Amino acid sequence: MLLGGTIATLMGTGVDVSDLITAGAALVTLVLTTYVFGSVWEDRAYKEDNSDW
Repeated sequence: MLLGGTIATLMGTGVDVSDLITAGAALVTLVLTTYVFGSVWEDRAYKEDNSDW
């Protein structure tokens, strides 16, 4: 989406660039949040399995 916004801006096609950039930022935020949540979940599961440390 961010790349699409850049291309649309450079070509001047009249595409609403702010929507593309907002969607790209939302997508990046979603991916990062999911990654952090998964890392925390896996870390807690690992600590529970190896509680004898």
